[in-house]
Amino acid sequence: MRKWEKWWADVPDDYMLVEVQRIHPIRSLMAEEAKIGENVLDVACGQCISYPFFRIADLKYVGLDLTKKFIDSSREMYPDIELHEASVLDIPFPDASFDTVCCKDLLEHLALEDVSTAIREMWRVTRLKLMIAFFIPPWDKPTAITLIDGPYGPMFHNQYNKQDIMAMIKGLEDLDEVDIQWIRSDAAIKLRPPPGEKPYTHAPLYIITKKNPILTNSRYERSKGHKDQ
Repeated sequence: MRKWEKWWADVPDDYMLVEVQRIHPIRSLMAEEAKIGENVLDVACGQCISYPFFRIADLKYVGLDLTKKFIDSSREMYPDIELHEASVLDIPFPDASFDTVCCKDLLEHLALEDVSTAIREMWRVTRLKLMIAFFIPPWDKPTAITLIDGPYGPMFHNQYNKQDIMAMIKGLEDLDEVDIQWIRSDAAIKLRPPPGEKPYTHAPLYIITKKNPILTNSRYERSKGHKDQ
């Protein structure tokens, strides 16, 4: 077992849930935004830290993560939820399977050539809204690819160019609009910015909505029908 995996295995089961309101306000916003629909796919769900928020929002939650250990421990904590051990690069669901798809703190850890594939694949299974949260804020400078060779093995810690990320998003089919919300983030605050950069205090949440969604009897259609009456 890797050291970082052992650390997560040894903390109390409710460790994240006790501190989650302070440490993860982005998760609260994602759950609020997801109320437009009935269900949500949490990509790179880890130990399902976000699940309690979506449960309170009365949403059917499905988690997906590539790490078997996280999926196994999540199944122990939450035996009634649906979980899948799979990659964001090959999501095992048909098109438009989920009203909302969420992804937090994943894209920074992908190889550059996989980022656009991941965004397109999440968009493919999205019916109404895709939300992507970063803990390393995209910046105006060229994309910086950083491979950290630390005690836990190599890991990408990339900082993407804002325009590059937006170009990937703007290239999605049936795109309606993109809203970027900047949320105070303890994870961003803990980062050590590059020389000459100011310390980070906030991290962005990209809220990407689809036009002409496939119609179902979801909260979205019911609320829209009510407004039209």
